[in-house]
Amino acid sequence: MASLAGLLKNKGFEVCGSDANMYPPMSTQLETMGIRLYPGYRPENLPEADPDLVIVGNAIPRGNPELEEVLNRRLLYCSMTEAVKEFFLRERSSIVIAGTHGKTTTASMAAWLLESAGLNPSFLVGGLPLNFGRSYQWKPDGSHFVIEGDEYDTGFMDRRPKFVSYLPEIVVLNPVEFDHADIYSDLQAVENAFRQLIKIIPSNGTILVNRDSEPATGLARRGYSRVVSFGFHPESDFRIQLEGRHNGEACFALNGESFRMRVFGRHNMANAAGVAVLGKQLGLSLAQIQQAFTAFNGVKRRMELRGETNGVAVYDDFAHHPTAIKSTLEGARLAFPDARIFGVFEPRSWSSRRNVFQEEFAKSFGAADTAIIAPVFEPDRLAQEVRLNPQKLIEQIGSNGTPAHYFQSNEEVIEFVIKSARPGDKLILMSNGAFDGIHEKILDRLSKQE
Repeated sequence: MASLAGLLKNKGFEVCGSDANMYPPMSTQLETMGIRLYPGYRPENLPEADPDLVIVGNAIPRGNPELEEVLNRRLLYCSMTEAVKEFFLRERSSIVIAGTHGKTTTASMAAWLLESAGLNPSFLVGGLPLNFGRSYQWKPDGSHFVIEGDEYDTGFMDRRPKFVSYLPEIVVLNPVEFDHADIYSDLQAVENAFRQLIKIIPSNGTILVNRDSEPATGLARRGYSRVVSFGFHPESDFRIQLEGRHNGEACFALNGESFRMRVFGRHNMANAAGVAVLGKQLGLSLAQIQQAFTAFNGVKRRMELRGETNGVAVYDDFAHHPTAIKSTLEGARLAFPDARIFGVFEPRSWSSRRNVFQEEFAKSFGAADTAIIAPVFEPDRLAQEVRLNPQKLIEQIGSNGTPAHYFQSNEEVIEFVIKSARPGDKLILMSNGAFDGIHEKILDRLSKQE
């Protein structure tokens, strides 16, 4: 929503908005855009703003006092996705980055590739690409729009996944698996959501699919569009082959053409491979693709180094699904084979707070030397019978060979880390939220140690 606000502002609209909880990087981004913020949801915000159109985010439920006022006053309103489609995508070639994992990194990489090649792309992603310093861009003279295709639902008035509104011409389809347990009952329900995306890709469109994911591959084959696959799978049209790491860069080949990039883990090599294949589909040269990879600085909160104090490095990562946690920690292990790695996880997303992934989480910390489970975020919002059991989780992680600890407060997590960490250690802090500013608190405490 903050990114959409920026796009609309860039296109010449007057924009303001309401939210209950705002924190960096998006709160900072809104302030620098000069967009007026109304803290909290209040009916009186509407006559003060006097909007021509109200765009309702998917986090706003019926019963929200400001939404109720919108409906009572019969104001013109729409969803975020409808606004994106009608104000931006109608006049652009839409490149949709979809899949359960890797959307933000892949979309950021794709946008940077087009920018580096001089194609002046517009984009909208769910994170902050460090090359741009913002999560959106509107270029009136470009023909492409790169957008992160989220499978979460659209809003209170429309329970379809967001990406059904994005007019896709090219889709990069990353792995598909069960997620968002608060709105999808099982993998089949998630696949049904993605099937809606596949159905609306035109026959002259293209699906670039990660062949390593059988669900994604099966979905792509059910469409009416040209399908091009990439991945480590031997049947991939563009097969990835690892060539090791050199000078901090991952080196890999696609059908014999070598690339190098500063990324962590096999999953990010696959993301990069998808972007390289996208570049080839758009007619870019190997040199142009490599030039973009060389200069790509990553995404905020995706294995972002927040600081290093007294030899202890603190990383921030958005991982909150078992597969994402496993991939993040395995990527860190590949990059730092001799370091002690602490995997610190806050169960914060709706899915991660549920016990639906209890067994999968227990298998996700194998690449870490120590697993630390922070308190479940707002546990009382879930009934105990469906809530993640942290005490059981650390026992399961421990039985799988990784020492694990659970703490009932973030302050206890900090205390343990400060007492345990030594020079050379890597602290990987994983949450899809602010994690109570634990990154800065740890760095500050480390700096005060003698």
